[in-house]
Amino acid sequence: MTRYEIRGREPHTAIVVGWDPPLATFFAQVWDERIESEKEEPELLWVGCFAREVPTVDDLAARVAPFVTLTPEFRQQLARDREREPGRAVAPRK
Repeated sequence: MTRYEIRGREPHTAIVVGWDPPLATFFAQVWDERIESEKEEPELLWVGCFAREVPTVDDLAARVAPFVTLTPEFRQQLARDREREPGRAVAPRK
């Protein structure tokens, strides 16, 4: 599993992205660090919790696009992460 912490376009936006081999998915979490209240959810986005939910770097880039632009170099790194450690998720039973 890889995990990278990056900053969003806004200074208060924290982002974590990476590749999760057991689920065969890329993942992202985005949250607003200004929110400390229990009444408000600080998470703005959370994807990649389910098997094969975000299968490609392009899919991941599209999901986080409202918050950050993934550079071509970073996208290549994520693709290498997936190549180094391919996904292991099995197809769901019907």
